[in-house]
Amino acid sequence: MLLDFVGGIGHQSRMNSQVIIGYAHGCREAGELAQECAAVLLDFEIRHSAIEGLSATKAVLDAETAAVIWLAPETLELTELNLGTELPVFAVPLVADAAEQHATLAAMTESGAGTLAIGLAGAKNAALAAASLIARWEPAVRAKLEAFRRKQTDSVLAMTLPNE
Repeated sequence: MLLDFVGGIGHQSRMNSQVIIGYAHGCREAGELAQECAAVLLDFEIRHSAIEGLSATKAVLDAETAAVIWLAPETLELTELNLGTELPVFAVPLVADAAEQHATLAAMTESGAGTLAIGLAGAKNAALAAASLIARWEPAVRAKLEAFRRKQTDSVLAMTLPNE
């Protein structure tokens, strides 16, 4: 890997960066959310692989991996999330039960993984965070991300709120 300096900030240049989307073994909902993550990454033309199971996810990490998104239904899966890597890991818990959310977020903190939201919103936000990371060294991804953000901003600014 080459060391580049862009805007005074050093980073490693990675050609053909990929994102690994790992999900809990046998969890249908996690598998469905992996497909949602993949769709977002595909919009940015980012290579990705969806891998079922923690051991299998660990096994495919390589020099081209830029980030890992981990989708898990239970706190236990998150506390055991140790990929043995310095890569950014975005964990997305699937719990909807308010009582379990506190325990899940605590487990994520212990695992060292970052989170952006729970469920579908979390899966999409994790994919966008991975795209933002890759956009730092891949100009094509950066251009697509800038266009996406402009479109999102324009759509929000075009909204009219009902009079209160």
